[in-house]
This record gives sequence, structure tokens and C-alpha cells, in this order.
Amino acid sequence: MVYIGLQSEFILLALLIKVAVGIWGLSLLLMGRQSPYWTVGSFFMTIGVLIAYFRLGSINYLLVLAAAILILAIGITLYTYIPRAAMAIAHFWPLLAVYGAYRFFEGWLGWDFSIALTLAIAGIVMGLFMPVISLSTLSAALGTIFLAFVLPFDITFAIVLAIFLFGIAWQNLILPRISLIDKWPFRSSGAIEKPLKKALILRSIKIGAAIFAGVFVVMAFLTPQPEIAEAKNPNRLQALAESGKLDQPGFLLSNEDNYYLFDRPLPAALVARENSIFNRLSVLFMGRNIQKDVHQVRAVKEAGELATIRKAAAMTSKAFAAIAPLIQPGVTEAEIEAEIHRVFEENGATGRAFQCIVGAGHNATKPHYGFNNAVMTDGLVVIDIGCSLDNYASDMTRTFPVKGETTKEELELLQIVLTAGDSARAHLRSGAKMSDLHRRAKEVIRDAGFGEYFNHGLGHHVGLNVHDPHIDSLTTGMVITIEPGIYIPAGTSEVDSAYWDLGVRIEDSYIITENGYEEITSFPKIPQSVTAMNRLE
Repeated sequence: MVYIGLQSEFILLALLIKVAVGIWGLSLLLMGRQSPYWTVGSFFMTIGVLIAYFRLGSINYLLVLAAAILILAIGITLYTYIPRAAMAIAHFWPLLAVYGAYRFFEGWLGWDFSIALTLAIAGIVMGLFMPVISLSTLSAALGTIFLAFVLPFDITFAIVLAIFLFGIAWQNLILPRISLIDKWPFRSSGAIEKPLKKALILRSIKIGAAIFAGVFVVMAFLTPQPEIAEAKNPNRLQALAESGKLDQPGFLLSNEDNYYLFDRPLPAALVARENSIFNRLSVLFMGRNIQKDVHQVRAVKEAGELATIRKAAAMTSKAFAAIAPLIQPGVTEAEIEAEIHRVFEENGATGRAFQCIVGAGHNATKPHYGFNNAVMTDGLVVIDIGCSLDNYASDMTRTFPVKGETTKEELELLQIVLTAGDSARAHLRSGAKMSDLHRRAKEVIRDAGFGEYFNHGLGHHVGLNVHDPHIDSLTTGMVITIEPGIYIPAGTSEVDSAYWDLGVRIEDSYIITENGYEEITSFPKIPQSVTAMNRLE
């Protein structure tokens, strides 16, 4: 099993963007403290683009450009006149990001609110009272994120932390001794004359605007514009065109979206009603983000897509039948994962939908655990797997007792999670809302006394991605999962220690029908022993 998900088709634009982002990140990592306007400007540029793109992109790209420049101007002006206030705002997140990265790479979901709040406040205080050191922390955090985006290998928390700490150490301990450029130290507003303040602000805005406009122009002329006539399923484009969604040209920045429309996993494509040079010339002024429109049609699967997903789901169900007898003390998580991959390959899967999760004991309490290198001893093991077939995903989770029989507490958690799923399934049909299904399942787990230990959504859409774009209102032809869970780490004072280090999740995939649903994954939801499982098959 050699790949996970769609493999991106090479385009020159993607390479150029990665090189530019890499240089940008490296400059921040190595020189951010000595170039405060570059560091602070980078932060407000990034925030401006993210806010403007996701809030205004579906209306018009020109609005995105204007809003991003406005946010940059506000941030730079604040930094020039009230620098400590600007640093307090800009520095609320670096320490929080390190904590979030740790949680993410360890497989946890959500935050410990008290820890997150403490780190955010500590960051704000640092920005307010230690602005020079905060410059190096802010620039190192930004540089680390940019470099992580372009590194050509899988990264770990250790790599992220090492890059971040290196940037801070370099800028504070080494760079001041060897720098060959004039320092540009942090200065109070009183140290800069008024004309210079205005000049700094205008120069920063001009540089930011030039970068924004330059990126748009490069994208307009280098983004591939696939021939609509060559699309594998032209009816999909036709449906968008007939609804007026393609009246304005737009960029699609997604392998999956472009594969869906053009049968080409392009990381970026220019999409319009017809191919013309006019679209490239006008996309900045007339263009808009059409991704939400594509997601609406992509969420409802066609007959061929449903057939492929059913086959992938059946392969995943077979993998559970194969691994169930292997679960016992002394077996490693890696051995279970290897057997899963063998079954996938033997049955014709073309890849993995995602990294297998085989988490035993304490690891079962981490919903996205992925190291899979521990030895199973006791407790429960959560196994969350899915194969890919012709680029369509499957997803399924079961929880097994490592010793074959459940304790009273383990069985109680399993039954609560099953009941929560039943509560959602009772209302699963066309017209239902994902948010309402989540609320119903959450109420069951909360009423049982474990509400705070269900810390993720009830389910998600499945398709070209194992987590396809979220659409709250369900309709016939959509494919979703239902996966309630309870995760109780050791040391939790709110529950009895008999529940410590127990994690439970039960997940199946469903096709929405007019009057209900079709469950396309199949294996006993609460297997209590190998003997019982064999009897239930």
C-alpha cells in the first residue's frame, strides 16, 4: 500500500509557490528579529489573506485583495504608533501553536482549555512587556509554519519543535554576534519622527500590495485551465454552468475538486464557463472562489461513485474480520496494521484512505493516534481504518478488548457509545442535519456522565477524501460516517479510576436514502471476545 489519497499532478505554479514560501519562511526564521516590519507585516498579511479569502472569496477576488491590504495597513499602523499593543495582538498565538502542534502530532483532539488560555495570555504578556524577544518568537513560529508547508517529507512534532527552537536560539544568541547588516531594533513610537512613521507605513503597505497583486497575476497566467471538453464527467461542469456558478472565472485549489471536475488531480486550476485568455485577464477583477459551489455538487454521489465506495467499504469490513482473532496481549499495534494492509492489497484496494489508527491502552484515548508501535497488554484497542479504491475512500472503526473479554466498565462505555450512535441513526435520512445528529448523540453520552470526553464531531462526509467537505443538510446520495466516542485519559479526577485509559469509538459509513440510510460497512459493533465475534459473523 504505497500511497494515501490523491497524488498531486505536477504544475510549475505549485513549485514556484513552494519555493517562494520556503524563502519567505527561511528569512523569517533567520532574520525576523532584525527585520521587525517584515515580521509583523508577514503576520498581518497572513491573517489578512486567510480572513479575506474565506469570508469574501466567494463574492469577488478584488474584495479579497482590498480587505487583505486593509488588515495589513491597520496592523502596520498600530505597530508604528503603539508597537507594544501590536506585538501583544500578534504574539497571542505562537506558544498556543506549539501546544496545538503537540496535541495534533500525539493524536489528541481539542484543547485543554486552561492550558490553552494560559499560553495565550502568556503570549500576550510577552508581546506587551518583552517585545524584542517576542519578535524572534513570532518570526520563528511563522517561519516554522511556512517551512513545514514546503518540506518534501513527513514531519513530526520533534521536527517542528526543533525548527522553532533553532529560530529563537539563532536570532537571540548567534545572529547578534555575526550579523553583517545594520540592526533595526524595536523602537518606541517616540523614537521615530512623524514623517518617518508615515513613510514606514506606506512602504509596508506598498510592499504588501505588490506581493498580493503579484501572486494573483502569477496565478492568473500560470494556473492550468483544463479543457472542459476533455472532462471525464462533463455533466458535472454542465450542472455548474447551468446554475450560473461559472459565470465568473475562479481558482480551484484542491486536488480532489479538480479530479472531480476534470479527472486530473491538479493542485490548482482556473475554472470558467469556457476557455479563453479573457478569463486569465479578468480573473482578478471578476473572479471569485467557486469551491463551495463545487462542494455542493460533489457531496451528492453519482451511481458509479456509490458503487466504488461500497466496494471500498466491503474491503475495510473484511480487514476487521481478519484482524479480530489476532488481538491479544503481546501482539503489537504494528502487527495489526500490517495485517490490515495485507487484506487491503489482497482484495484489490489501490491505496489507504488515511494513516491507520491502531491505539491500545492509553493510546486508545487519542482519537487520531498514529504511531502504531506499542505492544498490546490490556484494556481496549481502537482500530480506525479505511482503504482507497480508484481514489474513493472508506472509513470504519471498531473497539476490541485486548484480553478477549470486557470488564464491566469497558462494556458500559461500549454500550453508551452504541446507544449514542443508535440515537443518531434513528433520525438519519434525507433532510436531516449533521449538527442535529451530533446533538442527539452528545446528549446520550452527556446524560451518562461522560459528555466532556466526547471531543469530536459525530461524523463526516466520505468521498474522494475520507473527510470530504462538510455539508450540514443531508440529502439522498450523500455518504457520511457516524462515529461517537469516549476517551478518558489516566488521571482524570472527574471519573472513577476504573475508567482511566479507556478509549471507545464505533464508526460505520452510510449512504443517505430518501427514507433512511444504507449501512455499507459491516462487522459486529460490540465484539466482546474472539469466540463471541466468530459466533456473530
